[in-house]
Amino acid sequence: AIAFGLIVYNSLGNEFLSIGALSGILGTIAISFSAAIFGGSPRLISAPCAPAAAVLGAFVLEIVHTKGNIIDPQMIPFLIFLIALIAGILQIIFALLGGGKFIKYVPYPVVAGYLSGVGIIIFLGQLPKFLGIPKNYKLFEGLLHPHLWQTEGIIVGVVTILVMIFASKIIKMIPAAIIALVSGIITYFIISLFNSELLNLTGNSLIIGPLTTTSSQNIAGIIMSRFFEFKNSFNLQIAGIIFIPALTLAVLLSIDTLKTCVVLDALTRSRHNSNKELFGQGIGNICYSILGGLPGA
Repeated sequence: AIAFGLIVYNSLGNEFLSIGALSGILGTIAISFSAAIFGGSPRLISAPCAPAAAVLGAFVLEIVHTKGNIIDPQMIPFLIFLIALIAGILQIIFALLGGGKFIKYVPYPVVAGYLSGVGIIIFLGQLPKFLGIPKNYKLFEGLLHPHLWQTEGIIVGVVTILVMIFASKIIKMIPAAIIALVSGIITYFIISLFNSELLNLTGNSLIIGPLTTTSSQNIAGIIMSRFFEFKNSFNLQIAGIIFIPALTLAVLLSIDTLKTCVVLDALTRSRHNSNKELFGQGIGNICYSILGGLPGA
């Protein structure tokens, strides 16, 4: 969830990364509780997800590159809050109108194609980090100049990937992802024994850097600031910019959730309540938008 938050805010620069990390944490807390209480599938786990990161990451990128002269980048966290809030309201409307039943009409190739696209976006977003390309270089620029690659980053990435693949065949009780993350971190510090520059926080392209928070970034501060921003900044121009991403997010997160419910039914020989699940997801979206969290499914 933290990684998804960083993907969303990555285009805005390092000063926004702490907001991205915090939004991932808050999103996890809010939607996991809300969707579990109000949802219609007892075994479903909800959290910030790749589709939300892809949609919001693309939205932020568009704002930065095409609407930067219209919208102040400092307003983007507020716009993301509005998008998540509207998406949650739309999901509740879908549920009240009985929209959950339409999941059975969505062809699997459509869902598979969409998720493949999300996978490509995430892969391209992680490739510069895998190669250790400095943050001020674009992906294709970095790929064309191998001298920008850093061996240390590639080693950490390769170790993490290999452990991810083979850990589950050795240890069943601990998720492979957790073992892989720990292995990657340990590998980084082992390499730092031979290159002390890796221990520096400033100017180090292999790490995110220090995540600083201000008093306005605690939960109470986030809630209050969202309402004040809504009162002082909302207008028809902002409404036009955020509605399509909000609608896209509501539809994709609903499909992502309900297709998972269908798979879960097949595995557990149970039957979920689609409309109740959409209602719970909508409540979750609204809760984490108020907290400043990242949407999920």
